[in-house]
Amino acid sequence: MGGLYLDVSAQAFDYVFVEGKADFLTRFSSEVDSWQAGGGLIGRLGGAMASSLSCGAVNYRADSDYSSPYSERGTYCKAMVRKQIANHWLMGVSYQHDFLDLTRDEFKWNNVFQFGSVFGFVANLEYADRDEAEVSYELGLQFSF
Repeated sequence: MGGLYLDVSAQAFDYVFVEGKADFLTRFSSEVDSWQAGGGLIGRLGGAMASSLSCGAVNYRADSDYSSPYSERGTYCKAMVRKQIANHWLMGVSYQHDFLDLTRDEFKWNNVFQFGSVFGFVANLEYADRDEAEVSYELGLQFSF
């Protein structure tokens, strides 16, 4: 399977932020879409370390040539800790719990390798458990402003 994702966040006030994420995975016979939107609080843990707690709405949708379409909405809460490991390397770990008919727990290891103050290369690894264990990775580019 292959797909695209968009992950955005904006700091609205000193310690308040809003976030959103949309992605889709597809292959010839099926597709899976999801989106989430929410907001939260940021806590500073020193000069190069921060934590955040956020909650919001989440939606999953699946469609296949072999089964009827399925869509589910719920809420989520996520906790994250991030630290500037080296001059151009930002690393973080997060845990997200989705409150759905069948709950979903997600653990994510985030890495951003920064090129100056604007661009970065993103390499994330994710483990999720719902009905069965899921392992995925994200590769992408980050644009900061």
